[in-house]
Formats: sequence, structure tokens, C-alpha cells
Amino acid sequence: MKHSSLPDLGFREGSTSGRFLTWHPQASRDGTRRARSWSLRSTGAVPETTDLPANGMVVDLPSLRAGWELSSGRPGVPPERRWNLDPFTYAPQPGPDWKRCISVPVALHSGSGLIPAVWEQASFAARNALDDLRKAVLGAGDEDDLPLVRCTGTRRVQTAGGGTEVPILELIKLVARPNVLAMPPRHQRDRRDGDDDVC
Repeated sequence: MKHSSLPDLGFREGSTSGRFLTWHPQASRDGTRRARSWSLRSTGAVPETTDLPANGMVVDLPSLRAGWELSSGRPGVPPERRWNLDPFTYAPQPGPDWKRCISVPVALHSGSGLIPAVWEQASFAARNALDDLRKAVLGAGDEDDLPLVRCTGTRRVQTAGGGTEVPILELIKLVARPNVLAMPPRHQRDRRDGDDDVC
């Protein structure tokens, strides 16, 4: 698989109908969300726990964006984000409160077809899961095919703060881009040696 290095990496605002996927390594403080779970939320709605990533999801790795996020923590106030020109090379941290973040379009398998969403969050566990997936598909097939994966469990990773649970995204196969995921723009592609880490 080849990787792009343009400012616009194919993400289309609005192409996901405002759905956002989030990985939760820990349970919520109020007990409404269990540890090692996923949630899916529509714009302005309350996140709902979902098991759809265990059923399967197509991950649009060529449209991956990575950068820095600054969040106020206030409900209803979106975080400020600064995206890197290259998703595999981070720009310098803008300030001490900025956290690394990722954004990647996905298509979730449901009983009624594919549901487009964006997996977007500032999470060490999410970045690790995507980096594991990227390494698994390097050179595995046509550069235009996308990985179909399913979440099969978690693996514990030690961090400076103690540790976190990284979702395991098992590669099922590479598939043609589904219609629900916008086609990324034409661009020059560069070859990577596979040693760069998203995180």
C-alpha cells in the first residue's frame, strides 16, 4: 500500500452524515459506558454504545489524517485541530495542552448495509490500533483497495500514565472502495518503508 502526503488527504466534511466513531479504553466515570467499548454518535446527539466494529468495518487508510488537538473540555464546544501535511510525520506540538489526534473515514457493517462514519479522536490507543493496521496491510495488495477489519479484542499497552487498552483490528481482507466512502482526490503517492509510526 502506498501513502499520500498532501494537505488534503481525501476526507470530505459531510460525507459521513455527521456520524463519529470513538474507542473507549476505560469506563466512563458515571458508569454509562463500559471499558473497552465503542460508541457511535450523530452530530449533536448523545453517543450510543455499538458493537458494529466487531461485525466489520472498512477503514479508509489513504484518507487518514493526523495532527494535534486542543480541547476545552466543555460540552458542545468542538476542539481546535491542526492537521499535519503528512499523516506519518507530526509537526511540532503547538503547545503543552495539545494532544495527538487522528481522523479516518470508516464504513461500518450493519444488518442494513454499510454505515459511513469518521473515527476521530485524540487517543494513544486509537493511534496505536491504526498504526498496527497500517503495518499489517503494507504491500498486501492493490494500493486502491481498503482493509476490511473487525475488532476481535484488546491488548494492554503500558504508558507513562499506567497503561491503556488498544483495540485489535484483525485484517479480514482488502476490498474495493465502497460507494459510501468518498473517493480521495488524485494525488502523487510516495513509497514508505513502513518504519514510520503514526504515534
